Amino acid sequence: MGEPCRTVFDLQETLYRTALWMTGSKILARELVVWTYRDVVADTTLSELLKRFRAYYFSNFSIDLFSCFMETGCSRMHDLRDDSTGRYYDDIKLAVLLADIFGMTQHEIAEINGTDLDTLKIWLWWGRKTFVLLQGAESSGEAGNQF
Repeated sequence: MGEPCRTVFDLQETLYRTALWMTGSKILARELVVWTYRDVVADTTLSELLKRFRAYYFSNFSIDLFSCFMETGCSRMHDLRDDSTGRYYDDIKLAVLLADIFGMTQHEIAEINGTDLDTLKIWLWWGRKTFVLLQGAESSGEAGNQF
């Protein structure tokens, strides 16, 4: 492995990959990262950066994957601020990505997602299991590419 990251700016490519998984679009991922880094300074913490990322994602990019779970090629976008089911799904997805891509602890992720540890542990278990099941469905052609 290379040197450890010194600032949040060193994580821009990793955050872009996370945004790509969350939005499913290169254009939207780039916009999400640009807006996340707007007003970021050198002493911004990773936690602050990821809270910004999450807030901007939910206000602009959240996808209702439950309603189009089995539709081939589903990519509908709409505002889910009041749709708690879609929001929970996105929080679960983000929690798994923060744990597996950023290597964050459960305490750090719970702080970013604004949830308790017991809920987060369930989210991580359920989210990882769902990703595996969806990957299997995509491989067999039963589901569209949601991720």
